[in-house]
Amino acid sequence: MADRKAILAVRRVLQFIVYNLARVFVLIPFFLIFRVHVSWSREYRKLRGPYVLFGQHQLAWDPVLITLGGKHAPHWVATDAIFRKKGLGWIMKNLAACIPTTKNMSDMETIKLIRMYAALGGKIGIFPEGQQTWDGRGLPPVPGTAKLLRFLKIPVVFVHSEGAYLTKARWNWGHNRRPIRFRYEVGITAAEIETMKLSEIEERLKTYLSYDEYALQKEKMIPLSGEKRAENMELTLFTCPRCLSLGKLESRGNRLSCSACDFHVDVDRYGFFDWGGEKNYFPYMYDWNDWQQEHLRTLARKALAEQSGAPLLEDEPVWLRTGYRRRPLARVARGRTLFYGDRLVFQDPRGEEHVFPLNGITGLNVFKQHFLEFHYQKKLYRLDFEGKSASGYKWMCLFYIMLELRNEERPAL
Repeated sequence: MADRKAILAVRRVLQFIVYNLARVFVLIPFFLIFRVHVSWSREYRKLRGPYVLFGQHQLAWDPVLITLGGKHAPHWVATDAIFRKKGLGWIMKNLAACIPTTKNMSDMETIKLIRMYAALGGKIGIFPEGQQTWDGRGLPPVPGTAKLLRFLKIPVVFVHSEGAYLTKARWNWGHNRRPIRFRYEVGITAAEIETMKLSEIEERLKTYLSYDEYALQKEKMIPLSGEKRAENMELTLFTCPRCLSLGKLESRGNRLSCSACDFHVDVDRYGFFDWGGEKNYFPYMYDWNDWQQEHLRTLARKALAEQSGAPLLEDEPVWLRTGYRRRPLARVARGRTLFYGDRLVFQDPRGEEHVFPLNGITGLNVFKQHFLEFHYQKKLYRLDFEGKSASGYKWMCLFYIMLELRNEERPAL
């Protein structure tokens, strides 16, 4: 234990050096590229000692920008998928002093590292939603977040984000130049965390995470740059509202259209839907997402009731990879993937099947824009969909809807 504490202390020193070098050489270019504006509350300016730093996860670059904009470099709790590349993994572990975790799974090793870094005076960076928002609306905190805060008994800093989602949404492979604002404030003091009930902590976290980027944009009306405002939107929006087809939406430039019917919608220079002559189906992206979740639930109920044996989803070509936690993944085969009512199936070109019963799958999540990861029988598997527009999100949504229908716990999507 003493040796491990010494290693963590060395990593903190290296992180401090890297952080200060980054503020000298990287801060200005990054803030100019992303047009970042930062404000600190008086309480945050005075804050000393260890604390938990919470961010609203709207942008892939959030950890970098929030770190550069804050007083101190936090030890970010990050998905272990990032650590699998040897060079990047070494940097994340030793120079950035990040804490690896496995998404959607209990990870006691993560809790131990958080506690040890906090005992050394470290700041712990966490995105309490557990994932980047898909539709511009905040998600509820991961179960157990309030218990972690009570366990640590240190202050909690909230970082409020404005404009990050529409700068580079999770489904967007590009980048729209528009202002991003980060506001740092002490959300829960050390004295409060000692006396608050778990339900009160959870309620404060839910209030903090109840952001709405489209409602904010409706007030600000800040134009987006570029002419690819709809490209790859089908990573999130996978159901046509007219013909109800799954996976048939395609994007190009500012237009999202359906290959199974003549439906189309444009995205205007402010990021809102322009329905033209079409019926105005949904005001905002999250309304469309809510509707397609209900439609997917209806299809899942029907499939379970009828037991027809037909797959609900199918995608190809797909690469199947396997590994374990932070180890590099190895390719297994290239083929197609099918989702049945009780199992995921991967078929390789020789006709061999890799079958994954749904009740044996744990920790299923989408890594980056569209890689589907899950654990089965203590092994990690990943489905790499070829092409930038193949949605892993629709597979994740259907999986957790199936678990919900089987009375299992389902995280927010």
